[in-house]
Amino acid sequence: MTQSSLEARVVRAERNARLAVFAAVFSLLIGFVAGCRSNSFKTLKAEQIEIVDASGTTVGLIFGDENGGAISLDDPEGKPRIALAADAESPRMEIYNAEGNT
Repeated sequence: MTQSSLEARVVRAERNARLAVFAAVFSLLIGFVAGCRSNSFKTLKAEQIEIVDASGTTVGLIFGDENGGAISLDDPEGKPRIALAADAESPRMEIYNAEGNT
């Protein structure tokens, strides 16, 4: 396999990972908005929302502070896998591999 072929595959994999993150965040937000439109409540205000699995282990966070908002999703072992932050200093989207490297 040539270097240019490998580079093209890496670029495609990175693009697909970004699209997958966008789709996951978009789906989460659509579900949240749909829930907000239900008759049970009109507005939900919180500094932090924890997403837990069936055993009660936190696998995700949506939170805001004086720096902006962020979303973090963890794998079943509790390792961070996706982070999205919208702060003024360094807005970012990070995807971590199984070893915890971006």
